[in-house]
Amino acid sequence: MKFGLLLASALVFSQVGEATKTTQGSKNLLENGNFEQPALQSGYRFLDSFPGWKGTGPIEQGVGSVYNKLWGNKVVVELDAH
Repeated sequence: MKFGLLLASALVFSQVGEATKTTQGSKNLLENGNFEQPALQSGYRFLDSFPGWKGTGPIEQGVGSVYNKLWGNKVVVELDAH
């Protein structure tokens, strides 16, 4: 089963740099915490890193519906990318 959970992702990825965005006056602790940069409209792809994140191996970024129709158009990452 494939999961795009932020909590699980934090165990595999290391945060790069400092978050500078603010949300309603409070500091966002994660940069690109929704994994939506770089933008992906459909399908999936493999990356070595993406804004704010660096993997310990290939990172699979995909549109949720590729993995499970109930996940819709949310962007997810796969921890065991291959």
